[in-house]
Amino acid sequence: MIPERHQRWAFPLVAVVLGACLFLPGIGRFGLWDPHEIRIADQARDVHNWSTTHGFDVSAGGKYPQRPPLAMWLMARSVGSLGISETSARLPFAFMAILGLLVVYYLGATLFTRRAGLLAALALAAAPGYILQARQVLSDTLLVVPSATAFLGAGLLLWPRGGKHTATTIGVGAALAVVGSGLADLAGGALLGVVVPAGAAALAAVLALGYRTGPADAPASGAGGPGPGGPVLCGVGPHFPSGAPARTGYLIPLCVLGGVAVVVAGFTALHVVAATRYSALVGAMPGKAQGVVTWDYFLKQVGFSFFPMSALAPFAFGRLLFAQAPEGGRPAFAKLLVTTWAALAFFVGTLWVWKYGDLRFPALPALAVGVGVLLDEMLAEPGEGDALLGFGVALVAAILARDLFLYPEYLATNHLLETAKWPTGVNLAPGFVASGLVFGAAGLCAFALRGPWATVGRLASYALLAIALGTAATIAFVVTPSLSKHYSQKVLFDRFQALRRGGEPLAQYRVAGKGVAYYTRGEVKEIPSMTALIDYLRDQRRVFVIVSAEELGQLDQQSRAAGVAYNVIDDTSSRFLLVSNRLGAGEQDRNALRALVRQEPPTPQHRVVADFDGKIGLLGYDLPAEVSRGHKFTIKLHFQVKAKPPSGYKIFLHFDGPGTRFNGDHVPLDGKFPTTLWSPGDYITDPYEMMAERATTPKGQYTIWMGFWPGGDGKRIPVVSGPNDGNNRVKLGTVKVD
Repeated sequence: MIPERHQRWAFPLVAVVLGACLFLPGIGRFGLWDPHEIRIADQARDVHNWSTTHGFDVSAGGKYPQRPPLAMWLMARSVGSLGISETSARLPFAFMAILGLLVVYYLGATLFTRRAGLLAALALAAAPGYILQARQVLSDTLLVVPSATAFLGAGLLLWPRGGKHTATTIGVGAALAVVGSGLADLAGGALLGVVVPAGAAALAAVLALGYRTGPADAPASGAGGPGPGGPVLCGVGPHFPSGAPARTGYLIPLCVLGGVAVVVAGFTALHVVAATRYSALVGAMPGKAQGVVTWDYFLKQVGFSFFPMSALAPFAFGRLLFAQAPEGGRPAFAKLLVTTWAALAFFVGTLWVWKYGDLRFPALPALAVGVGVLLDEMLAEPGEGDALLGFGVALVAAILARDLFLYPEYLATNHLLETAKWPTGVNLAPGFVASGLVFGAAGLCAFALRGPWATVGRLASYALLAIALGTAATIAFVVTPSLSKHYSQKVLFDRFQALRRGGEPLAQYRVAGKGVAYYTRGEVKEIPSMTALIDYLRDQRRVFVIVSAEELGQLDQQSRAAGVAYNVIDDTSSRFLLVSNRLGAGEQDRNALRALVRQEPPTPQHRVVADFDGKIGLLGYDLPAEVSRGHKFTIKLHFQVKAKPPSGYKIFLHFDGPGTRFNGDHVPLDGKFPTTLWSPGDYITDPYEMMAERATTPKGQYTIWMGFWPGGDGKRIPVVSGPNDGNNRVKLGTVKVD
């Protein structure tokens, strides 16, 4: 136990050191995600170049659309001082994220206790969404941290530590509120950066007006003293100041904060209603609105960007809202203050998404403070256990872990704010499951165990932090670099640099992004068409080209038709491939299509012969006799192309069993070789990975059917021979699902 006199400096030091250990190491060792980080880094580089001769302009002389200037200004300064690199681009966000932990600590320490502040900082540091923003250019830390700083200033103005205003608390609170709001406005606009923190503080103060200090059964007194208890408001109770002290130390800051929030919100509303161009107050340009935004937009996002601590969040805010603070006064108001912050950020953020497009939840620090307070109370209160609450935490953690196991791409999707395919080579889903289940078990013990088991319950509370921080370290040092091998072209560019001899050129073909151009300072040839790519590969020299993995099928078809050789030199990335017209010494062709698109017939494990309209012949399939629910398995289908098949058809798989069906509809070869590219004489092997979900798939024997279907209400390709059901489905066989 750290003595009280040492907590003042030891706790914030722990927060800063932890942030430095999680956010700084290796931020320049993995590539910029393309096109997401590259777009921002490109703009920062051009803004720096423009500013050297023309002065700072976030649009670089009109080359880029307007955006809030703070991030661009800091990145341009960093690039100018340290040179163009991943490190220089990311450092401003990493340092701001470290500062954010310090701000959250002081939020918790000012409104609650120093231990609550430290626990809140640890909870924020462990959030995957915050770690990804701290270690990448795709970051809202420059908005989130100043906004939290402004909220801290508002909290000091409304109710300083100790409950008494001094010149110091007023000065520090005002400075934090003004500086934080100003920076947040420059980083993300006034709507999120000013209206949310100032409005939340003012709203909480309005809700608390007229409530007296002291316990609810205290006797009434004269003017300026405690008055009679009022109704319980938001579960906080009648524990707020009234009389002369309130007018000087409470109402004045309330009027200032409320006035600022109302004025800024009014001007911002005019821009939102008449949104036709970029608004500095909103910090965005309309045009990417999401239409109808459901209430769970941010709930889904927070669930995975705050995992596994998100299992505690609903119960933490339930206690903030409904659990009475027996000592009244300060803790009661502080709980209302934090709850209002999270709620207003949720509401305003949803409106922002409706009008302007996708957005990361702008108040992760509020969630962290709520969780920190919950953990602090768990460690401080030796009262009766709450097995029901513990079971709820365990259940939520298990559900989140299960979803991450099935859909690990949610981590990247929430961060990128767009659909992202999880790379097949990054198999971290079992780790997410283990983390969630162990966290849930620790949560159950922490809440439920008291009496003779109180020591175990207390240790389980610390285990929650250890598990969350272990998950955070995995996200920082394993997940992010692993994903970067697939989302960045840096690994292929490094491979090219190691293999090239003399002036051997590098080009790119239909790559969505400018990753190679960024790393080569723009010295890369852009190939405009497949015909030009085939001509490029005819070069007598050895040449290299980076192509999108989705173009491999077309390249294979066109190169075989033209009699031009090509080789996949590096397939480390699931999105990009490094291709060359010849192999060097010791190199191997890593083209996955070589084994899947052939001129020789395959040998199926189970032979089934069928004919689809004289164009495609089914030869058979490979599949184990038994598969397990909840575990992925691969089924391989083998085809012979007899004539040019129709384009745009998918393969459907129906596993029909006892009272249910599970499907495996997909584009052949994971989308890399659709039927459009199938040529007569080819033999196609199509492996497809799928899973029978444990919760919805009963055990039993399942019959497997397949066919070709264009999607929607389109007609299937007719089955003219082979075992079928008369509805153009071919019967493959059966499999036991256990």
